[in-house]
Amino acid sequence: MRDIGLYGEDFVLYRDAEGLRRQHRKFKEARAAYLEVLTRFPQGPYADASQLYAALCFVETDKIPDAERELTALRQANPYGPYSGEAILELGRIALEHHLNPGAARGCFLLLDTWIQEVKAKPVLNITKLAVPTAALKVTAPPQDEKYKDLWGNVKESEIKPGMLVNPKTCPWYLDDLAEQSAMYQGFLFSADGKKEEALAAYKRILDCDPATRRLETQGEWNDYTRLKFGAQHGYLIANPKELNLYDERQKLAVSLGDFHYVIQDFEHAAAIFTDLLNNKHGALTPEQREYPLYALGHCVYRGHWQAGGGHSLKEAFAVWEKVLVRKSGSCREYQTAYTMANLSHYTNDPALRKRGRELLMDLAKAKADNDFTRKARICLAMDMAAEGRKDEATAILGLFKEADGDYYAMAQHLIKNGGQLIAPAPKANR
Repeated sequence: MRDIGLYGEDFVLYRDAEGLRRQHRKFKEARAAYLEVLTRFPQGPYADASQLYAALCFVETDKIPDAERELTALRQANPYGPYSGEAILELGRIALEHHLNPGAARGCFLLLDTWIQEVKAKPVLNITKLAVPTAALKVTAPPQDEKYKDLWGNVKESEIKPGMLVNPKTCPWYLDDLAEQSAMYQGFLFSADGKKEEALAAYKRILDCDPATRRLETQGEWNDYTRLKFGAQHGYLIANPKELNLYDERQKLAVSLGDFHYVIQDFEHAAAIFTDLLNNKHGALTPEQREYPLYALGHCVYRGHWQAGGGHSLKEAFAVWEKVLVRKSGSCREYQTAYTMANLSHYTNDPALRKRGRELLMDLAKAKADNDFTRKARICLAMDMAAEGRKDEATAILGLFKEADGDYYAMAQHLIKNGGQLIAPAPKANR
């Protein structure tokens, strides 16, 4: 009641709807709350945002035709309204991610570019309904910077809290963020078509839209632009050309799109795309075709849960990765999956996961196959044994490396010299 008295009932309804959508991910309940804002306060300052976000609740619940209908209606009713650009962006994403229709998606992103330029040129945007009561200005104002540096120097996105109004009037970086997303998607579409130079040119626009990314790039630190540029230069992001050639054109686009979202650290959308593939949304997959999406989905589960603030979700990731190992195909990706599980098991206190990781490490170290992952496993197993006081066994494993193994041989010799440790132990003091 206190907040209603201070900020108005419409704000409280809008804030609660935002909390349900952004924080609790209860999209059905959130949509009902947004519709209440629209019904009771159709001319209020929160009506336009509620109309957009109510439509996005349809996207999240996979009611795509309903979402398209409402987003199109929002755009047509007020072409230069504060959320029309975002509606265009979402229609483009639906065309690409749900319909796998690159042509329709590209048309939306080009239309968005035009909309942004026209809005920037207009002296006054059509936002007559956005007059927020003075008392609510502070609680509805979004962060004035899109990104910030934490205490350790990591660049992070500023939090959008429930109740904030994020649009061209309230947010100085809003239009640049839309332009950046459009550039990313257009770069991806060019890259998917094999148009390297056009992709690189599109991706380069990111630096004009995002000062934080431009600063990281200048400092030589990896960022979204760096990873996307690498993908355009090499013709793929994560799934390699041999793996991509296993799929038909639509499936290949979906795999690449999942990788695209993964490298820009949008793990939630990447997981959704790989899940759709595994559910045969884009055609039935053979056991061989399922291998890469399972590998990628495990990483999305692991990284995404951590990104959301819930800590690394290793148990759930292991459950996904085990499905890769069941096939026993002897593929490079299978060896990589086993090594990933073995390596990550060192960083958990879960005894079952640690035990499973050690089993996989032993299997890899004893495998007849000779590849990067079996070699890494032998190095890791030797270091583990040395740490456990089993130095003779560790030395025996390290002694298996030959000069022809290059850097692995050099590493093995270094570990033998230092008793299984990367850094030589300090000399004992004379007493």
